[in-house]
Amino acid sequence: MTAKHAYTLSTILFLASGLLYTLERMLAYYIWIGQMQAASATGQFPTQPELPSLFTNGFVTFFLAASLFLLIVGIVLSTPKQPSVRPGHESGAANPSGGNASSIGAREHEAEAATGGFDRLPTYLVYGIIAFLGFLIVVGFLNFLR
Repeated sequence: MTAKHAYTLSTILFLASGLLYTLERMLAYYIWIGQMQAASATGQFPTQPELPSLFTNGFVTFFLAASLFLLIVGIVLSTPKQPSVRPGHESGAANPSGGNASSIGAREHEAEAATGGFDRLPTYLVYGIIAFLGFLIVVGFLNFLR
């Protein structure tokens, strides 16, 4: 599995968990409206809808946990491997480039290797996380309306 595959699957699972959770909460409101409509026959209905929590549906929990796991796997896979000894310095010989300890190309390589996995996140993953948070905002808005 490459980092790109892990990020793609993580994005899909983030969106699936957020969408499923939001739809489940919206369905709870529609059930509550149906109970109020049926109150003409029974004479009573609940004053508040029975809203599921984040961990009520096992699929939402599984998708969220799997997406976080794949996000971590993607970050680990995208982090470059740093050699323990710089090439050309295994024997302890003097630096062949002269007075400077490292050449320009080596400094660029070291600067690139120093960037972490978060700097290399693809934009679609960031948009997926934003969409997941957007789903949670919709759920919060629905809680505010009741």
